Amino acid sequence: MWGEEDRSSARVPALDGLRGLAVAGVLLFHAGATWAGGGFLGVSIFFTLSGFLITSLLLVERESRGRIGLGHFWGRRARRILPAALLALAGVALYGLTVADAHQAARLPGDGLSALAEVANWRFVFGDQSYAALFSAPSPVQHFWSLAIEEQFYLVFPLVVVGLLAFAHGRRRALAIVVAVLALGSTLLGLLMFTPGHDPSRIYYGTDTRAVELLIGALLAIALAGRRRLEGRTTQIAVATAGTAALGALLVSWLLVDQSDGFLYQGGLAVHGLLAAAVIAATLVPGPVRSALALAPLRALGLISYGVYLYHWPIFLWLTPERTGLNGVALFGERMALTIAIATISYLWIEQPIRHGQWVAGWKPVLVAAAVAASIAVVFVSVPGSMSAPKIVFSSVNRPAAALAAAGSNAKSPPTLPVTGPDLATRQAASSTSSVTSTVPTATSGPSLAPTAPAPVVAPVRRIMIVGDSVGQTLGRGLERWGPRHGIAVLNAARFYCGIPRGGRLAMALGHTADACADWATHWPTMLARMQPDVVVVLSTIWDVSPRQRDEWGPDYVSAGDPRFDSFVESEWRQAVATLDARGARVVWLTDPCAAEAPISKALHYANTKYLPSLLRTTPAVQVDLAARVCPDGTFTDRLGPVADGRPDGMHFSDPGADWVASWLGPRLTDPNLHSELPPAVRVRRS
Repeated sequence: MWGEEDRSSARVPALDGLRGLAVAGVLLFHAGATWAGGGFLGVSIFFTLSGFLITSLLLVERESRGRIGLGHFWGRRARRILPAALLALAGVALYGLTVADAHQAARLPGDGLSALAEVANWRFVFGDQSYAALFSAPSPVQHFWSLAIEEQFYLVFPLVVVGLLAFAHGRRRALAIVVAVLALGSTLLGLLMFTPGHDPSRIYYGTDTRAVELLIGALLAIALAGRRRLEGRTTQIAVATAGTAALGALLVSWLLVDQSDGFLYQGGLAVHGLLAAAVIAATLVPGPVRSALALAPLRALGLISYGVYLYHWPIFLWLTPERTGLNGVALFGERMALTIAIATISYLWIEQPIRHGQWVAGWKPVLVAAAVAASIAVVFVSVPGSMSAPKIVFSSVNRPAAALAAAGSNAKSPPTLPVTGPDLATRQAASSTSSVTSTVPTATSGPSLAPTAPAPVVAPVRRIMIVGDSVGQTLGRGLERWGPRHGIAVLNAARFYCGIPRGGRLAMALGHTADACADWATHWPTMLARMQPDVVVVLSTIWDVSPRQRDEWGPDYVSAGDPRFDSFVESEWRQAVATLDARGARVVWLTDPCAAEAPISKALHYANTKYLPSLLRTTPAVQVDLAARVCPDGTFTDRLGPVADGRPDGMHFSDPGADWVASWLGPRLTDPNLHSELPPAVRVRRS
């Protein structure tokens, strides 16, 4: 990724500009810029550029010296890569000791040690990923997956080059054939591994399946090394034209592509590698690509791109909206200012001096690097032990048996809402007003002699049941503590990792819901029969609105806004209400609260304004606007009333935050006159 031109040759400014462009795409992607959803493909450009530059260095050395000194090569790579990488990991270790939440801290020993060992990509393939990490608590070394692939390539590929050139007596044809076969094999392996609707993380993170992008760069280097292929005017015009079209295609793909798009794993990454190779070739000849990528801002960013990539991610995780009070462009500007400042200092006073042997010589660099790495490893291992209790607890306060026992200690009251007929319209009318009904005599010219029927008695709410996902689970903990103080039994039946829509596969970042999540049609009635709740509270969030693939929709993932997706979710929600109110309980559906991450907020807002109105028109569910309560003015805040860490990870509730919400929500749930609150008009999202 961070290969360089040979120091004996003239530096190509446009290649620095290409590095700057690539890292800019990654930065925008990690900043949550919705219009740059394909910015993650900047890493693919680095892969192809690295394959080209590293292979060029190896071939130039073989041509000029008659041999390739592997020890010398690996030493240069270590001096280029290790100083900044170790500094970044030291910063991550400090992050773990000071600001990491409990979920990050629990994973940091494994994540950090895998980054040190240059196998982070395989850690993220085979290591379990916590649900909380899907929001604003990802691993602070998550970005080391790409560095691991690079470093594995640096270790193995030179051996292939040396062996094949020795076997073929220096002729490059055999090397080109083998590299082409390996590239084809890498592409075919991805095709064979990809199954529509299944999580493609194995393909995305795998060294074997991502090698094609590096090998395409290597093929370009083999094609151009030692030859004058690019000197003819006609050739230069053709290469410049192809490179211009390829650069345009790359930029368009960054605007349109999503990580969950199946075609990426069916040869799309190889196509991207070919486009990147065309752009690289175009930087070597006069033309629009060379001129555009040689612009000073891109070149300057490209020079420090390695440090920018290393340092930006933990900085982005540290400088949150809650810590800075900023959002949007202002927050991105602050993050970038600190990232560029640290990367510049690192480049000028750490990376460059060590790279050129100005600080240490002989065996000292090896000893220093080993000592630093060992110290960082010790800190990584000690991080979990330094953490206090987690701010977010993903479990119920009481086991179901205890909640059911508490419910059994109270005599079951009559149904809360009087229902005078079986038809849905009658039940919906009763639910929408939630008032005590009575028979009122028709006005006549004289006093009526007909007796007035007494109003049905509305029994007090004594039993509450909560269902939904882990957000509902964390909020339910507050109701579990609030209920007993008011003589109310509460069963928290919300499930970690589970939303309401059943079946299919979710987009890559979320994986897929567990099979156990689909059993609510039988699980809920069992709990309802045992608990006999007066009120059932529903809070189900991100799982319901994440892009999903279902066989009947075809191989691609479908998102909210697609009629198939919307119809599916609305149908699942209606069936959920029919299941939950089958025994006469009032179903209270909470609006989804906004989230710290803009894309999540956008999806949840869509559910509030699209699915909930439809649900209220067709079922007896009652809506309570939780979003308005916890997101004042539609803006995410971690402060809930006096609670500073009400939603520490940008989504779930801490216990103090849940208690604060319960003090407001509990009285509403027990109010016999509860009626649906108007949905919010326009919610403002914070990036």
